[in-house]
Amino acid sequence: MNKLFALEIELIRKRFHIYGLFNIASLILVISLLLIGIKWLLAVIGNFERLAPLISVILLLLGQCDVALSEDKMLINLTRLRGFFPNLFTQSSRIYYSYRHFIVSIILIFFLLLPMEPNGYALYFYFYFSILLMITFLTTFAKNYMKKGLSDIIQNCSKIVFCLLIAMSMRGMLQIDLSKILVQINEFYSLIIVLLLLVLNIIVLYPKKKR
Repeated sequence: MNKLFALEIELIRKRFHIYGLFNIASLILVISLLLIGIKWLLAVIGNFERLAPLISVILLLLGQCDVALSEDKMLINLTRLRGFFPNLFTQSSRIYYSYRHFIVSIILIFFLLLPMEPNGYALYFYFYFSILLMITFLTTFAKNYMKKGLSDIIQNCSKIVFCLLIAMSMRGMLQIDLSKILVQINEFYSLIIVLLLLVLNIIVLYPKKKR
């Protein structure tokens, strides 16, 4: 899998003509400044209680919870590799492509949702992180173990329901005070739930062996 990662980095370098230490360092610096700038902007705009649901909805609509590759896309990726490493057309290649998007999505979700003051908003972070992980699990399970039509329905319904609940909550249409509910939840149990959902996602994402 290290070879696959190195190959993709090399392809990206060739595609965008990124050569030399200076160009690589400049790209890393620009990406870092962009991410830090986004995080700083989120901290300046408003409090985390109102930003967390909006960030969650944006991440959901951007497809960060839809991490499972269809078999067609998987075959396209694997076929592309045959021109470079014919011997990598194996189960290890499937594992790499199955988890690649998931790892990137988790890092992005964690970075954007993590509050600047974790002591005051840790439970909000765990709450929305858990919801996104649950949606990821449902969509992945549906895509890997159900027919396409049914999996599409589950994926779309989960997005619609979550977005509607967030919109209704922000407009005061739901008679639920989330802050009072979260105060009663133990941070340790919230962390356990997040870790459990991560493990479930890892399990359900593991590709089936092809004969």
